[in-house]
Amino acid sequence: MGNFDLIDDSEIKDAYEYYANRIEPHKIEKVREIYNELVNSIYLVQIECGSEVSAFRLFESLNDKGLDLSAVYLVKNRVFMEANQNDSIDEERVKALWEDIMTIIRPEINQMYRFFTHYYMSIPSPEIKDNVSKNKLYDYVDELLSGELANNGISLEEMLEDMRTKAEVYVDIKNCEVSENFQKSRIQELNSKLRSTQIKNDRIRTLLLKIVIEYESADEVLEALNILEILNTRDKIAGRDSNTSRDRFWSKICSKMNQHDNPNMYLRRIAEQRSPNNTIMKERIINRDFKNNDFTKYILDRIEEEHYMRSSGNEKSVANRDTVDIEHIAPQRIGADKYDEWEKYLNCTKEEFQEYKKRIGNLTLLNDSLNQTASDNPFEQKRQIYKHKTDFLMTQAVAEEYDEWRIEQIKHRSEKMADIICEVWNMDNV
Repeated sequence: MGNFDLIDDSEIKDAYEYYANRIEPHKIEKVREIYNELVNSIYLVQIECGSEVSAFRLFESLNDKGLDLSAVYLVKNRVFMEANQNDSIDEERVKALWEDIMTIIRPEINQMYRFFTHYYMSIPSPEIKDNVSKNKLYDYVDELLSGELANNGISLEEMLEDMRTKAEVYVDIKNCEVSENFQKSRIQELNSKLRSTQIKNDRIRTLLLKIVIEYESADEVLEALNILEILNTRDKIAGRDSNTSRDRFWSKICSKMNQHDNPNMYLRRIAEQRSPNNTIMKERIINRDFKNNDFTKYILDRIEEEHYMRSSGNEKSVANRDTVDIEHIAPQRIGADKYDEWEKYLNCTKEEFQEYKKRIGNLTLLNDSLNQTASDNPFEQKRQIYKHKTDFLMTQAVAEEYDEWRIEQIKHRSEKMADIICEVWNMDNV
């Protein structure tokens, strides 16, 4: 059956071992039958291309199965081709560096092409003039290898060595486990802020990679993260811009930051110019749905900590946020038998209820066990749970401030929450 120990590529070796182990128990006649079935099912088609670029493009289109590997493999093939054809490049070194990079990112990142696009948009040289998308990645690398790297005095090996170093940082940013080069006393706060900044926004890693690599102190990084967290949250709530527009924005900031003696001052000015103002924010907050997801939980969590806890002088934080649920004060569904009481109590049409059930005013926080207890109970029963059984001050306030819970109360509390959100995510706090 051959010696698979002679195979160097780990994926080919794994495949060889898998099929070798599956075939080994069968008699030779069965193996021949499988072999003949496979051979007779294969058709070979020869396609001639006018250039290597055309060949790569054809491969990309034929191999497009919705996998994010294709763009990365195109880049790999182009890099290896350059190393093979250029005598001044250490081909074995290039292959080893590439394998190191893939070993770092493959287990951690589902859409691996994102690391490469974010890397190229974050580096100061060669300076990039636009965003690098998945579809542009091969063309950009081809441009680099066709002379742009050499024009900037950078060898292919140097680029890959830099990429390998930053791949480790990128994975740490993605996992919120940054620890190198910063004061130990600030690491927990820094990683917590990294987590908040990346909620529903992995495209911001272009800029985060530059900041974590180039800034010298945790205080500088935290200041930048606070600015970006406010900008990201306001943009998300206002529902602004496409993903392509965001990529272009982060790429542009990376390029411009190098031109300023105080990058955070520049970052703050750009964030203030871009952020939707309070009038736009409040209108959007009051009238939009807040889905049952991590972003909404983050919003409620920060309101609890930054507004309710601070205003009460209570700095105690809930020990484990993983056990916290988003509580819908009026339940998410009415109409079924078990919701009859709520339907009568709300005294509104189903269409009107659908419009308001996911508004921020109808949401609060409860530990998951209490959320199950509160469930679809009538408001007065929920109110007693809010008042006596939870440590969340936001939830206690619902019980203290409202004797009943109907559409008018949802509207009123939504307006109040809009004011709080504009207060918490405000650049004056940085």
